[in-house]
Amino acid sequence: NTLYKLKRYQDALLAYNYALCFDANFIAALLGKGFTLWKLKQPEAALAAYERVVQLDSTQVAAHNGMGYALYAMKQDEAALIAFENAQRLDPSDVVVMTNVGYALYRLRRYDAALRTFRAALDLLPGYAPAHYGRGQILEELQQPNEALQAYQDATHGDRRYQAAWREQGHVLYTLAYYEEALAAYEQALRLAPNCSRSHRGYGDTLLALGRYEAALIAYVHALEYGPADAWTCNAKGNALYKLSRYEQALSAYQRAIRLDADVPIFHYNRGIVLGHLNRHEEALRAYEHCVSLDASDAYAHNSMGNTLYRLGRYQRALAAYNQAIALRDDEPIFHANRADVLTFLEDYNEALVAYDAALTLAPDDAQVVAHREHVLSLLRAS
Repeated sequence: NTLYKLKRYQDALLAYNYALCFDANFIAALLGKGFTLWKLKQPEAALAAYERVVQLDSTQVAAHNGMGYALYAMKQDEAALIAFENAQRLDPSDVVVMTNVGYALYRLRRYDAALRTFRAALDLLPGYAPAHYGRGQILEELQQPNEALQAYQDATHGDRRYQAAWREQGHVLYTLAYYEEALAAYEQALRLAPNCSRSHRGYGDTLLALGRYEAALIAYVHALEYGPADAWTCNAKGNALYKLSRYEQALSAYQRAIRLDADVPIFHYNRGIVLGHLNRHEEALRAYEHCVSLDASDAYAHNSMGNTLYRLGRYQRALAAYNQAIALRDDEPIFHANRADVLTFLEDYNEALVAYDAALTLAPDDAQVVAHREHVLSLLRAS
């Protein structure tokens, strides 16, 4: 027990096992062994220890609760819920156990029951941060960001060192476009856990939204350094490099994202954009084609494919791509303007005028479109 309190978990495990050599049914040693194996991230072995305790004495709340933790970590959610509920039946006033029931219900997407359980826990102990945090998680899933933010703030009021609640505050504030407040929340999360990959990622996203691209890039580098390789973080790193006009490096980042997950359309789209900036238009075209093969409803990908085809001198195919973009989304003025430009090149001036007029209906102050329309009118008069 002393070694466990000192966080010398391997030594504690040896001591518990030695005690069990003298008495294999020593419940205190079995419980200690279970706690230690949990700390050592060995949930299957911890579960076996807890199960043995329950076989010896089914009234042990800590053993049922420990079984729940182990099963939850093993993603055996229904079994975890049963274990936590068994613990709760033995001690209905245990706020920790009640909160664990809430988390199991949340994992099973039984949101109403989970919210009621968290509320019951908070009725017993109003400042209990994990219950507030659990409410925040569910409210975020239910797309109630303001209520989720309040829950996360309540969690940090209950425990100022609750790193995950600071991080999630940052995430919700970011989604609400309160970027400076989000930065402050992420900074507090990172003070508490400097190596948290998710906090660095969220911090980077917020910096990117504020146009602080160098700082965002550093945050993404840290996110990839401290966490497992993540396709979305690689993509975000590419976005920061793109904003810094470091196109070769951005391309490498997007290609790494694709290696990690080739089925995400936006990764191929972003790769196409940066290849265009590198004047590698044939490769850009293939990237856009891959994007629309994954998501044929992406109007912007069809438009970008049209731009690339236009640069390659394949005007009929460019026109078809712009037509498809407009069919998917006819409220984007640049699509109509691009279509008008290619129609002008194809000397279909009347149709070009119609397309420019459609663009100006949506964006009447676009000086470039006005100028192009005047040019087409002069061509019509000359003909």
